[in-house]
Amino acid sequence: MQSALQWDGFYEGAIDGAFGAGTRRSMAAWQAAKGHEETGVLTTAQRAELLDHYRAEQAALGLEILSETEAGIELPYPSALVEFDHYEPPFVHFREKSGSGFRMLLISQPGDQTRLAGLYDLMQTLEIVPVEGERQLGRTGFTIAAPSDALESFTDVRLSGGLIKGYTLVWTPQGADRARRVVEAMKAGFRPLGDRALDEGLGQPLTVERGDLVAGLAVRRPALSRTGFWLDAAGLVATTNEAVTGCAQVTLDGGYAADVILNDAATGLAVLKPQQPLAPRAHARISAAVPRPGADIAIPGFPYEDTLDTAVVTFGTLADARGLDGEAGRYRLAAAVRAGDAGGAVLDSSGAVVGMLLPRDTAGTRILPDDVRVALSAPALANTLATAGLLPPTAAEAPSGQLAPEDLTALGRDLAVLVSCWR
Repeated sequence: MQSALQWDGFYEGAIDGAFGAGTRRSMAAWQAAKGHEETGVLTTAQRAELLDHYRAEQAALGLEILSETEAGIELPYPSALVEFDHYEPPFVHFREKSGSGFRMLLISQPGDQTRLAGLYDLMQTLEIVPVEGERQLGRTGFTIAAPSDALESFTDVRLSGGLIKGYTLVWTPQGADRARRVVEAMKAGFRPLGDRALDEGLGQPLTVERGDLVAGLAVRRPALSRTGFWLDAAGLVATTNEAVTGCAQVTLDGGYAADVILNDAATGLAVLKPQQPLAPRAHARISAAVPRPGADIAIPGFPYEDTLDTAVVTFGTLADARGLDGEAGRYRLAAAVRAGDAGGAVLDSSGAVVGMLLPRDTAGTRILPDDVRVALSAPALANTLATAGLLPPTAAEAPSGQLAPEDLTALGRDLAVLVSCWR
């Protein structure tokens, strides 16, 4: 009876067969939930109702002990919901059974704390691990509880004796009640088996290489990526608000989570603060001067979004110190940039920031030439930052002078940040 009450979430004590006060309270809570009188003592019919439900649930899940000798793992698993599929180190794949909506991975590899941290980062790039939810990384293991509207997963990985072992259970939201019970059983019953990890040569390789797969699992990709640039030595980042609109999470350079601390629709500027301390190799010097029309400019950015992890520098000219309709606070540029470059710094020949590239307006009726783009001017950028108390150093505080193209390129790459939006 205690096991049945615990299964339904009414009992949290030890399974000891003693009818103490805790068990009586649990029975009373069960009675209340089922619409019975709360006596704390179950009738024969109520006992039958409780136990029949428990046994039916056990049978529906098919919980039994799995001893996976290749991976060196033993744990309870839902044999009615998943079945073995294939080996692809470091994973043992279990596919859904009879349309259950459940999948399972066993995880087994040799390693240390560094490799444990690497696996922790890798798991969060997979589609089966949504971006939201609780995450805990420690010296001897990590857990990830990741829910979304489409699927949920729970990962539990432990490091011991030079071996990294664990599991991931994946389910659709419709299976949440069953998943809760399975996860509790897996957490309680998981244990390493023997002193071996999954042989890295086990299993069949893919016949076609897929860049969006890791060990047979689809890699989660951002909804979009744009460019930003470091504002100060503390790691603040300026970017276009297009990069942060409608995002469940925003990351910098592929993996550093950041919070949006400014989102100004009027200027199109957003400012991000990383959730952990970062030390950029360079940060912006915002120019106080208005550049002359025809001046050379450079725009470091990520035109191919997250395909490349190094910024590309596009050279062009500042065509006009006004917007397309003559508006102040905008510069017209002549530069062959792409959508992913939006949010990038516009640099003059000294490396000072004279503006921020804005996204192309796709809502209007005008179709502009590919090399006609608009930037937020440095004075408008500086004013918005100053109003928010986020103004970084200006160009007047740093040496000026024309840089060689290769030096300007190196500076631009150090300034540029890949900003990714996850949904």
